[in-house]
Amino acid sequence: MRINDSILILYASQTGTAEDLAKDTEEQLVELGYIVRCLDCYDTNPTFLREHKTCILIASTWADGDPPDDAETFYNDLENNKNLDLSHLRFAVFGLGDSAYEQFNECGKNFDRMLKERGGSRMLPRVDCDVDMDAPFDQWVKDLTKCLAIDIVDNC
Repeated sequence: MRINDSILILYASQTGTAEDLAKDTEEQLVELGYIVRCLDCYDTNPTFLREHKTCILIASTWADGDPPDDAETFYNDLENNKNLDLSHLRFAVFGLGDSAYEQFNECGKNFDRMLKERGGSRMLPRVDCDVDMDAPFDQWVKDLTKCLAIDIVDNC
C-alpha cells in the first residue's frame, strides 16, 4: 500500500467549532503549499489512517467525556481495533472541551492515547483547550507548521 504524503485533517465536532478550526488549519496549510485533505470523522474509518503519513485531529468532547455524535463510530472502531498498525503515522491532537465538566477533554485525550498505542508518533504534545481557544489554537498551528516544515516527530 502506498502511503499518501498529503496531510490528513480529521475533525470530531458536535457544534461546529472543531470543524471550523479544522478548516482554518486546512486553509493555513494550503497557503503554505501543503496538500491537505480535511474530513469529518463520520466520513471515514480508522483503517484509512494507514494510507497517510500525517494526521492532524481536532476533537471536541461532548457532555462529560463523550466523543461527538459525528465521531462516535470512528472513535469506537479505533478503540476496538487494537491491532491497527500506525507505526508509520505522525500525528497531532488539538482537544476542545469545557473545564466545568469532570471529564475535561476526554475525547481528545483518548484519541491521542489510541493513536500512540497503535504505534503513531506524536508531532506535538496534545493541547487540551478550554472554552477560550483563540490564543492556544493560534500557537498550536504555529507550532504545527514549524514541525511540518522540519519534518520531525515526537514533540518538536
